Amino acid sequence: MKSKCRIPRIVVKICKTLDITTKELRSRSRRQDFCDVRKIICYVLRAEGLTFEHIGRIIKHDHSTVIYNLKEYDLMINCNRDFKHKVSVVNKLLENEKASDT
Repeated sequence: MKSKCRIPRIVVKICKTLDITTKELRSRSRRQDFCDVRKIICYVLRAEGLTFEHIGRIIKHDHSTVIYNLKEYDLMINCNRDFKHKVSVVNKLLENEKASDT
């Protein structure tokens, strides 16, 4: 697992990049743009090696919601052009983040 101080920074940067607040990320709102960012953040944090429970604590949702978001991510990445664009924007952000860490 990566540095613990890196995780909150990643979450904040993704939220800023996709134009939502961390409060909106953690809300119970089902607005599509909020849900899309939750799915992306769940995927990124899982790739960082975090458990479902830990990701759930970060986004203030249950671990089962994290599992659902990861399944939805896999479905949406293949069929939703707007979602795929958001993912590519986040991937570029993360590449730049990794480049600046080295």
